[in-house]
Amino acid sequence: MLHPIGFWVPGEEDVVTVSGGSFSAFNQDADATQEIWFDANDGNCYESENLGSAVQINSADDWLRPTSSAPGNYETRYTNHTGDSMTVTIGGSAASEDTWYNFANGDFLFKITDSSPGFGGNSATFTVEIRLDGGPPSDSGSYTISADREDTV
Repeated sequence: MLHPIGFWVPGEEDVVTVSGGSFSAFNQDADATQEIWFDANDGNCYESENLGSAVQINSADDWLRPTSSAPGNYETRYTNHTGDSMTVTIGGSAASEDTWYNFANGDFLFKITDSSPGFGGNSATFTVEIRLDGGPPSDSGSYTISADREDTV
């Protein structure tokens, strides 16, 4: 919401969007790694394949608009994890499933790696929820991340 003298009042009429999606990495003769993360400071969501450049996911509206409201008092958690083991951190520290974390602690990162040559790879599916200051979830989305390393024979 714009204040009468023309500046944005954070926390009012913010729009939270968690689009979800599937993201995968493939690598020949080297470890394959897929990451997605919710950036605490810029209100955007990104993905990266094989530790390459970050690519913004759904630049129109993931995760918070206006982005100037980030991190605010927004909290996030992941639930419903199925599949292979993955690394999950908030601000670089390990994060647990079904636990709410404040974005003031840093970026919310999900990472899966396949270090074993052969077929099949690794894959994990989970749900991300975001809420404001202990309230009900504003939005949620389901994600699948996969990594597949295959070596030349």
